[in-house]
Amino acid sequence: MITVSVHCPRCHSDEIYRYGLSP
Repeated sequence: MITVSVHCPRCHSDEIYRYGLSP
């Protein structure tokens, strides 16, 4: 799921928060 930040760099913030991986 961390790969999301690489898969969707333009909306990584939204995806990261979705998984709770906010840095």
